[in-house]
Amino acid sequence: MKYKFSEDLKSIREILGLSQSEFADKIGVEQVTVSRNELDDLDASANFLEGVYAFAFAQNIKMNRLKEMLYRDDLTQNEKLLFHGAKSEIVGDIDIHKGRYNNDFGQGFYTGESYEQAISFVSGFEHSSVYYFCFDDSNLKCKRYKVDQEWMMTIAYYRGALDEYKNHPKIKCEYPSDDPIQ
Repeated sequence: MKYKFSEDLKSIREILGLSQSEFADKIGVEQVTVSRNELDDLDASANFLEGVYAFAFAQNIKMNRLKEMLYRDDLTQNEKLLFHGAKSEIVGDIDIHKGRYNNDFGQGFYTGESYEQAISFVSGFEHSSVYYFCFDDSNLKCKRYKVDQEWMMTIAYYRGALDEYKNHPKIKCEYPSDDPIQ
């Protein structure tokens, strides 16, 4: 699923029933800035992005919740929608088959079925992002967890936080060295 700020900008403006000029006045920019961003002719500045989303939030428009509902409406029988919270933007193409140590899509990567959970893990970081993934899981080999102690221990294990306990019987039993999840 590709993120397109131009679509968000136009949706926010249309939800509020504002012309480009009226919207520009509300957020303190020129009408041409709104127009060029809606046409995707311009890479939006960080200040403009923040201004648009802060204004939308103040108007009780929750774009991520709206997108989540729309994505869920389009799911087929075997498709799942998952979320990943990242402390910073993931640059480049995402390849879940390649990872970097202690980094997104590396050791410790997780997704969950709740947007709120994903955002709660990264909301305190200045450049955090939440990613949506839609995929067919009919042929997927995976381990599913409830968010409980077992889940927390698994995350800690794969992030290397339990190395000092690697010979403990519980760790050896739960996470054998030939674990296919690694």
